[in-house]
Amino acid sequence: MIGTVLAGRYRVIGLLGGGGMSVVYKATDQVTGDTVAVKALRAEYASDAAFLRRLRREAEAVRRLSHPGVVAVRDVAESDGHPFLVLEYVEGITLKQYIREHAPLPVEEAVSIACRVLAVLEHAHAHGVIHRDVKPQNILITSDDQVMVTDFGIARASWATTTVVENGAMVGTAHYFAPEQARGLPASERSDLYAVGVILFEMLTGRLPFEGDSPVAVAMQHLEQEPPRPSALNPAVPAALEAIVLKALAKDPARRYPSAAAMREDLERFLAGEPVVALAEEEEEAQRTLVVPPGGDAPILPAAGTPGSVALPVPAGDRVPARPAAEGDEKRQAQAGRDARAARRRRAWWLAVGVLAILVLAFGAGVARRWLTPPLVQVPVVEGLPLIEAQARLERAGLQWQIREERHDNSEVNTVIDQDPPGGEQVRPGSTVSLVVSKGPEWLAAPDVRGLSERDARIRLENAGLAASVRYRHDQAAPGTVIEQDPGPGSPIQAGMTVYLTVSEGPEERSVQVPSLFGLVLDDARAELQRVGLRAGEVREVFSDYPAGTVIGQNPPAATAVRPGTAVALVVSKGDEPPPQPATREARLSVDIRGEGRHVLRVEVQDAAGRRVVYEKEHRGGDKVDVPVTWQGEEARVLVFLDGELVEERTLTAEPGGRKPGKETDR
Repeated sequence: MIGTVLAGRYRVIGLLGGGGMSVVYKATDQVTGDTVAVKALRAEYASDAAFLRRLRREAEAVRRLSHPGVVAVRDVAESDGHPFLVLEYVEGITLKQYIREHAPLPVEEAVSIACRVLAVLEHAHAHGVIHRDVKPQNILITSDDQVMVTDFGIARASWATTTVVENGAMVGTAHYFAPEQARGLPASERSDLYAVGVILFEMLTGRLPFEGDSPVAVAMQHLEQEPPRPSALNPAVPAALEAIVLKALAKDPARRYPSAAAMREDLERFLAGEPVVALAEEEEEAQRTLVVPPGGDAPILPAAGTPGSVALPVPAGDRVPARPAAEGDEKRQAQAGRDARAARRRRAWWLAVGVLAILVLAFGAGVARRWLTPPLVQVPVVEGLPLIEAQARLERAGLQWQIREERHDNSEVNTVIDQDPPGGEQVRPGSTVSLVVSKGPEWLAAPDVRGLSERDARIRLENAGLAASVRYRHDQAAPGTVIEQDPGPGSPIQAGMTVYLTVSEGPEERSVQVPSLFGLVLDDARAELQRVGLRAGEVREVFSDYPAGTVIGQNPPAATAVRPGTAVALVVSKGDEPPPQPATREARLSVDIRGEGRHVLRVEVQDAAGRRVVYEKEHRGGDKVDVPVTWQGEEARVLVFLDGELVEERTLTAEPGGRKPGKETDR
């Protein structure tokens, strides 16, 4: 790839880096002379429609943005049918490299970097672009300490409803994506803020909040575990800054900052020494949290007439009689009191029976509903996961599964490549999810291409779904013939793999030593070259002190070992250089034609080159003629004749003024 000119314009001069699906090269724009970065898909993805969409999506996303912190896309072009992006070239290192070398970063520096990243995301979100893969590897620290965000390759419009699953795999980097992305749900602006929270955690502590043996294990921690407090790993982290980090890392997107601007402003308040929103919310939440001691009061039932209360009928005859008058009979008052107490007891009994009946009926109805219509569960996204991880997720969701295996060229063995129902659907507990599991690429027997021409061998391998890599060496076989292959004929090989071919260059030719030709005449030199199996190449003649016609130089030089038939360039003397010619000079002569009628004007020059006529023409009397005169040497005589009679003689010299007085004859 190095040295290749892409699209007739971008010359690749070096490799900058690469990821799982693309490679980034350093290149020169031959039109403008600028240094640029060229991002191209790896060969195995160059024809994959999904990856081509991601490349085009990156260009479209970045072109909607205009921010000094976004690495700009300068061009989208194709070379040999393969599209590539031309990006602004940024001199610097990734934030990931910077963290490895300097973590934990000073608090002020970490907050400053986070604020600048948030400013870029604030601009992107305002233009409807969600990055979805914010991580230190996609953040550049330039040589002049600028912070720039790159790789919008999986960005989505904020109004899009698609999930973060492409070709059966979760999109994004497991250590930095949010819990909702791990579930396969659509990402939002707050998903990008979660990633910034992870990056800020990493800058402050030098560690990631969640680590595991596999991306799936890390994703499960994002879903199920709370992150450690940064101050537990780095006591220098202030409480206010820790509260900001933990708010950004909230599992529930609704508990995170509502926007990149809000998080940036809280970080700026921290730098200014002002109270931060995150810490105030944390303290308020702590005050709202109440602990009920064992044996504490049970909840109080709502009073009659309040929302949620039940009004029960009182049987006839159980009403409380009116209080007797003060002047009534004491016996009647005592009896009335006993009757009232009895009525209250009966009413309390009926009330208790009524409440119990309602509770029994409600419980029975709930049990019936749960038994008849159990709550639905959401099918987890398991496409792209190893089978064992997919089974674990389905089991936790209370679902069954059945497996069908298929060969698949682009998936590893025991990877889920399809599921039905798809992730996100609601089903009854215990339902069965059908899984299609990859058996890996199909194994082939390597075809025998030995003895074929290089072209035919390539065609046969291509028809078998294989690639070819060729090297050359001298051999007794005819030039261009395949003499070896690896893997050998019949060896097991997967579609898409490479067969390494060795092609003959023919027998190695003997070398010839170039003879010394210095001093030979040209014909003898040619004969000598022919005698040893070489030939004369370009012949160049130059003036020299050597005799004319003799060889005075050659290339390759004498005693050089070359292949037979090599051309030897010769330099042949032309002899002594002739003396230099006198300098040629120019002057202009003004002549007045006197008298009447027509006259013939003739001008002659006598100089170092001899005497000659330089002008002769007929003119009318009264004409004024301007005659150009060219002469050589240091001095020249100019003779002016009119009708054959000398009328003027002038002398020209090379000195300033260039003219001596001359004789003039009246006419």
